[in-house]
Amino acid sequence: MKNQFKQESHTLLHSLHNLHSSEANMDESDSYVFLSQFLLDKKHYYTYKYPELSYEDISSIVSKFCIFCAKVKDSKTENLYLSNVPIHIFRYVLLEDGSWSYYYTPKRKPGYIVEGFCWSNGLLYQVREDKLQNFSTYEVNLMIDGYTKSLHSFP
Repeated sequence: MKNQFKQESHTLLHSLHNLHSSEANMDESDSYVFLSQFLLDKKHYYTYKYPELSYEDISSIVSKFCIFCAKVKDSKTENLYLSNVPIHIFRYVLLEDGSWSYYYTPKRKPGYIVEGFCWSNGLLYQVREDKLQNFSTYEVNLMIDGYTKSLHSFP
């Protein structure tokens, strides 16, 4: 009998283009709380938004951040290291009343999908239609810290 190995696809580069297909490493409740808390303390971050910017412009800025600027902090040394792999990948269903619901369930409640990546120096999230392919994107937000903005000459 042959040994069969389950082959998992692990993405080495996380970006806006594969956000919808990246598996979350936080459950929906934690995802909702995490993003809510992050947004409360966003005063230390510069924000780039779609639809304020064109989709092409936000996609370009996000790609620059994800490929060349995203960093994770070593908890022992406090040093920052470039990393294309985020610390957190989150996802949940945002309901019309502003509350959340489960994404990973056979029958989802109707709502919008909120999903994102978080690194030590920035966060990316989008709000999209609840479809796996050919979905409409309603909002994209990239928030980066001031040091990253000035070091890498973000607009």
